[in-house]
Amino acid sequence: MQVIKDSCIVEYPWSLLGEETPLGKGNAALSLARYRAEKATLLVRDSAAGRIGIVINCDTSLAEIADELEAISLVVFDCQLYTDGRVFSQVRLLRQQYGYPEDIMVIGDLLQDQLRSLERCGVNVFWPRDSIDLTRVLPALSEITVRYQSS
Repeated sequence: MQVIKDSCIVEYPWSLLGEETPLGKGNAALSLARYRAEKATLLVRDSAAGRIGIVINCDTSLAEIADELEAISLVVFDCQLYTDGRVFSQVRLLRQQYGYPEDIMVIGDLLQDQLRSLERCGVNVFWPRDSIDLTRVLPALSEITVRYQSS
């Protein structure tokens, strides 16, 4: 899948798997419910088979997943509505309070105007709705140069 990662359009080596999609080789992001249901199997999975990430909603408590962050190589926030500003706080907490060093992806209903602010909070991978042309969205990460507050 093509995404914006670190301000570049790249082919991203991850798959977002549904609840029933078989887990094969390669990096896979699973829902939090599926991750927890299959956790015992996932934790003993050979690292050569691929890394594991989780997909959470913006209202998921980070304290609820804090103990699992060490085993997770990607956190994906699924933004159902662009008006849900909780993702900004969640990403900031994940980076600063929990010290999460891996990729943080935001998918779903994103506005071009939000990307730079999300990046400043700690998001480094963006996957907007499928209908959005990434080449048109990419300039949003550099077009806003004035900041009213520090990061």
